[in-house]
Amino acid sequence: MYSLTVFASFHSLIITGMRSYLRDSRTFLFLNAKVKSLFGQRKKPARIAWTTAYRKEHKKDQSTVVKQKKRKINKNASKRSYVSASLEVLTKKRQEKPDVRAAARAQALREIKERNAKKKGGKK
Repeated sequence: MYSLTVFASFHSLIITGMRSYLRDSRTFLFLNAKVKSLFGQRKKPARIAWTTAYRKEHKKDQSTVVKQKKRKINKNASKRSYVSASLEVLTKKRQEKPDVRAAARAQALREIKERNAKKKGGKK
């Protein structure tokens, strides 16, 4: 059975290495006295060249890293109409300028307000 060592992040047999215990019941498995000394000096593993943390941070193991494939974007995707609107209506709305759209929205709001005013006027 193997266990991951502290600092160097190597897999080591549980029998081998040095085990250290802190007062708060944390245990650390060190590969050797060198690693234990560096850990005691509070050195960062990413700054020491032979550690796995250093190799990972400085991208030394490029052969093992699998790069994700780039997805191909279909530039000639066919444009389809939705259930309620035809393609011509959709393209016409898309090509409308924002100020024209804003004017149409304002007109629609005015009509709704007029309808509501008529309803309130009829109830009184």
